[in-house]
Amino acid sequence: MRKQLRRLKNNIKRYLSKRKFINKIDIKSDEWFFILPYGIGDLYLFISLLNAFKRENNSQNVSIGLVKQFQSQLFEVFDVQINRIVIINNNELQFCSRNSLSIGKPIILHPEYFFPKSFYSLIGYKGITLNDVYKLMLNLPIQTKNEKPILNQIHLVAAYTKYNLYNPERNQSVLLSPHANSFVENTIAFEFWQKLTEELNLMDYRVLINSNKQPFIDIKHVVPVDFSLTEAIPFVEHCEFFIGVRSGFCDLISTAKTKKIIIYPDMNWYTGTYLSGSGLYNMGLANDPITEIEIGKNSTEIDLLNILNIINT
Repeated sequence: MRKQLRRLKNNIKRYLSKRKFINKIDIKSDEWFFILPYGIGDLYLFISLLNAFKRENNSQNVSIGLVKQFQSQLFEVFDVQINRIVIINNNELQFCSRNSLSIGKPIILHPEYFFPKSFYSLIGYKGITLNDVYKLMLNLPIQTKNEKPILNQIHLVAAYTKYNLYNPERNQSVLLSPHANSFVENTIAFEFWQKLTEELNLMDYRVLINSNKQPFIDIKHVVPVDFSLTEAIPFVEHCEFFIGVRSGFCDLISTAKTKKIIIYPDMNWYTGTYLSGSGLYNMGLANDPITEIEIGKNSTEIDLLNILNIINT
């Protein structure tokens, strides 16, 4: 009897939570409602394909659900219009549709919720990338081109002001970006970043680092920086070089007109590797100049020398 009462209470609680969620998102029958609960890279790919999706479906009625409110800034970086953004909780994802692209329903757009065995196995298979998988989930032609970000004057001025705050003497600078959510922190050893900073300082570069974590911000002669997603592209363009591990941030700054060195872990990722499945060149996102390299967990002096030679070229 107690188990039945407990089950009944749980069912009632779930029903009330689902009804509250449905009332909150308030989706109309002719409205597309996409939920993007993961990182900025996934959201970037979706937004860059959104206008193509609207054209294919002859619909301008699109709304968005986000788990992380700060990510809404990304919609300011593109020339794209949406109805509204609703902030939802992770525990509300259970009430959303899986394996379905249906108007009038909450759609979680991520391979984990879209026939994951099939879509995950495609990433890295015979040249298929994560970007291709997003096109397939949106039922777009595989040759669909991703739109590029736009920079408005407000963001340009804000980035210029922020950059001068961190580099008032306008020395030549390098921005390091050592973090990614898609693999564990020590995949690229901390000592690699420490040694790279030392060598860059010897070359008279001012070394900026996109991090608020110790021990990275404690590296000698490194300057921790912080900027908004809307300021990211113009901020990077003030630097002579960007050196970072492959992360969603790399998608965002892929079109920045600065020399970029993107580091991929030399390891398997789904059916291929990180480079084959999410390479910025392979996905068609990157503009010149960019160099993509693979580095193993036990990064060596050779890896470091390769990067320094690229900088000196």
